[in-house]
Amino acid sequence: MKKRNYQLLIGLMCISLFLMLASMTAGAQNMSVNPFKINLNAQGAAENIQCAYPGTLPSGYSISGQDIQLYFAGGYVTDAYAVGYCAIDDMIFVRFDWMTVISSPVLLPLANTGQVGVNITGYFTVTNSAGDSIDIDVNRSGYAEVIKPGNRK
Repeated sequence: MKKRNYQLLIGLMCISLFLMLASMTAGAQNMSVNPFKINLNAQGAAENIQCAYPGTLPSGYSISGQDIQLYFAGGYVTDAYAVGYCAIDDMIFVRFDWMTVISSPVLLPLANTGQVGVNITGYFTVTNSAGDSIDIDVNRSGYAEVIKPGNRK
């Protein structure tokens, strides 16, 4: 009987550990932000801020439009100007204008504070050659670091 209780206790501990680890990773990053460090003093350093995440398009469809917003620490920054797809590695790329992002008043208070949450929400539309369209929802999160050299907090 004692051996059975011991096995039950070990089983419960394993389940508890699994549930704890699952809850810790549930809010984990599910997109990457490139560049990861966004320098507010940069001049001509990049053409865009790109959020990338795994995804596939339906066969025979191509991206025909988007309505996706970018948020830093919950504050609206800008809308996406393009969405791309790489069939080689099944990645979706959402692009935002570099100068619009770094000049947003939302980013300045976040400078030099460490990693901040970045979210994209909205949808993009895919269309096939027959003109059939599908809207694909986007709700992704990740992290970036906003820096402004010479302006330490």
